[in-house]
Amino acid sequence: MPQDMPDELQLEDDELASLINHVFLPPKLPQAREGTTTRQNRFLIQLLEDTATRYSVDEKDGRSNELINVARKMLASLREIGIGGIGEATLRKKIRDMKHGDLIALHITAQNAGLLLRHAGEEIIFSSFEVSPANAEVMGVTGRLVCTYPGPIIAVRTEKVFDSDFLTAFSSFLEKMDTEEVTQAIPVTEKAGSTVSEHRDTTDPMLVTGMLTGILRGFGRTIESSPERATNSSPHRFLKRVRDDVLFGGGEGPWRRSPLWLVLRVALRMPE
Repeated sequence: MPQDMPDELQLEDDELASLINHVFLPPKLPQAREGTTTRQNRFLIQLLEDTATRYSVDEKDGRSNELINVARKMLASLREIGIGGIGEATLRKKIRDMKHGDLIALHITAQNAGLLLRHAGEEIIFSSFEVSPANAEVMGVTGRLVCTYPGPIIAVRTEKVFDSDFLTAFSSFLEKMDTEEVTQAIPVTEKAGSTVSEHRDTTDPMLVTGMLTGILRGFGRTIESSPERATNSSPHRFLKRVRDDVLFGGGEGPWRRSPLWLVLRVALRMPE
């Protein structure tokens, strides 16, 4: 474990072993739900920040350092906005303080959604995506699941995003959605002739990728992009081979890979 990590982020051996499972996906994995804790998530983000800092010192290429600095600032913002709960006031301030090229990454936990904001000069680019695929999708493939990231991409004029009323409503919505489960987004199953919520499966991110996207589209425009048609002036989509597992061995739910780790990997690709 890094010796320069703050004392409050020093992990116990079992916490570190659990985090290693989520990051490296070794052959032997837990057989029941084992989510990462707030402290583990903070440790992971801090570790990536420290790694980026050390790499930027050794990297002589100007463009590479520019991308590394965007990534470092994104990681710091994610840590400060809230791991274990998005803070509305902090999010509002971070968005207002964005400069050209900056990136903000958010994990909207209760909605199983990732949301990226990129300052592109005259516009702020909003990109959303599902974080953890449904159990059936993961179990239904041999090998890795091939996904395209991000999902919907919307551009809104920067002055509109920085408007106080817009920022307050937007930040308050995300603060609420980060912790509030919505019945319509939870999958259902049949048990004893009744339809019940299936909390062992993943939540449909429709409130972010659908409803929020629709609201943002009303203020801006849709950006069409694909892995085959990436341009310097618009955020690109990319194909990613996602390794995940759905491991039932008892307990309240299956083991699934850390959703925050997926959000981080997608976000770190976006400054390219």
